[in-house]
Amino acid sequence: MLGKLIKYENKALAKTLFPLGMGVIFVSVFAAVMLKVNLSVTDWLSAENSVASMLQSVSVILFVFSVIAIISACFVAVFMLMQRYYKNLFSDEGYLTFTLPVKIRDIVTSKAVCAFIWSLFVILCVLAGVFVIAVFGTSQSFVNSQVLDFLKNMLKIAVDTDYYGVNIPAYIAQYLFMMVVSSFQQFMLIYLAITMGNQIAKRHKILSSILMYFVIYAVCQTVNTLLMLAAGFAMGGMGVLNELTPTDTLFHIILLAATLLSAVYIAVFFFINCKILKNKLNLE
Repeated sequence: MLGKLIKYENKALAKTLFPLGMGVIFVSVFAAVMLKVNLSVTDWLSAENSVASMLQSVSVILFVFSVIAIISACFVAVFMLMQRYYKNLFSDEGYLTFTLPVKIRDIVTSKAVCAFIWSLFVILCVLAGVFVIAVFGTSQSFVNSQVLDFLKNMLKIAVDTDYYGVNIPAYIAQYLFMMVVSSFQQFMLIYLAITMGNQIAKRHKILSSILMYFVIYAVCQTVNTLLMLAAGFAMGGMGVLNELTPTDTLFHIILLAATLLSAVYIAVFFFINCKILKNKLNLE
């Protein structure tokens, strides 16, 4: 049943987020063209060519708006994912959703999995857009060979298992895994805030959800601080943390600890959210 929920959730999100991702690619190509136009007319400006000056000004303005649109796509994607959760569970659709013969945990899990998939899709589209702008828009030639050389060097370092005694692929793999877990933590936090906000307030439920997000976030930051203090005292005092020498092993331990802590938050947020949805749901 979880697989079917993920399938239908993906179909619903694809209707809005796939065009958004493709729009990012299109705008990135347009931004690259505007940037190349701006570079191409630079030589004309020396001759005080009014047409060239106007063309450069227009291209700069359009490029700036394109960049703003690309950045805004990330926020739009997050808003759409939050709206999907709210609309599907707490609007009139909620009555239909909760009559389905599925478990609450499957509903929440499917939404988190699909939210991660489509947020990753949008991020990859943004990165692809940045690549297009950097490679094709920052040089008067067709491609910027310096950018390509830089990317090639970064790729060589990324696959180097002995870069000054450091296994870079191991770091990258562990960091990416931590980012995946952290992403699920953020989605679970947002979902819990929306759920609690809708149960606490009879009016202004969106505002209540936003306030609950900051309340939960503040509690998590307080817990993080207390855990860091506890770790410091357990090791012999907070001064020990400042005297620690950065080592390969230490960085791996820090990444592992951060990942485990995020996993704990996911479990707590998921448990509380499912309990509220199951026992205290109020769609009025």
